[in-house]
Amino acid sequence: MIIIIVRASVKKENSHIFEKRLESVSGAALRLEGCNMYEWYKNPQEETSYVVYGEFQSMNHFREYKKSSVVETIVSQIIPLTTAKPTFKHFQGEAFEQG
Repeated sequence: MIIIIVRASVKKENSHIFEKRLESVSGAALRLEGCNMYEWYKNPQEETSYVVYGEFQSMNHFREYKKSSVVETIVSQIIPLTTAKPTFKHFQGEAFEQG
């Protein structure tokens, strides 16, 4: 399993459009084969700070995601709204316990 965590901040005046675009991208990502989860969260303490969390079944699925129109949209329509380059972390792991 591949896990992605992305942190980004936007100017307050861009937060509404940023959220609408994140919503669209999340739905598109979930339609990709091998994407198990793709969610975004707004930091309740910092209203202009966001986290995106995603899970992909395999490295191949993650590679296909990186080549997809979803990432093209992120690069062209979402990243320009951020105040600084978002931080990206990608992890490879396995679930050892599930409930």
